[in-house]
Amino acid sequence: MASFTRIYFDTNVLIAANWPNPSAALERLLGLAQVFKVAIVVPKAVEDELEAHWNRLFDEKSTKAKKALRTLKDIQDNQKSIPMMHP
Repeated sequence: MASFTRIYFDTNVLIAANWPNPSAALERLLGLAQVFKVAIVVPKAVEDELEAHWNRLFDEKSTKAKKALRTLKDIQDNQKSIPMMHP
């Protein structure tokens, strides 16, 4: 039996473990916690920080994707303005 009954997670630990897609190490820990009947606790403040972190990442990637689409559209528009030369 474990000498403790709960594991409390911090935001940085979960982010380092690739949350919300847990790393193999985190999955092993969660599995062992279940075997040894150790409760996993993610405080509300940590949940809020994880959500904010995920939203920031989403916004950054969304902005990057939109910029890439604008660049592709600009390239496409520039190609349309170049007259085609037929042999």
